[in-house]
Amino acid sequence: PLALRVTDRAGNPVSGVSVSWAQAVGAQLQGAAPGTDSDGRASATLRLDSVPASGTIVATAGSLPPASFPFTGYG
Repeated sequence: PLALRVTDRAGNPVSGVSVSWAQAVGAQLQGAAPGTDSDGRASATLRLDSVPASGTIVATAGSLPPASFPFTGYG
């Protein structure tokens, strides 16, 4: 699974932040959370359409800089 966590400057979790996930060619996201939960977390599960495959999933939470999740899968 892929996960990100949003915190404030003091390190406290921030819930309710909208999260958008950008899929990569050759991969699917399942159960992608549209926002952060009470622990400030949002997650998704990566499923490869075929192997080998590689790319990057990008998640954007609110106005924060995007988080990148590079992946490579071999069969």
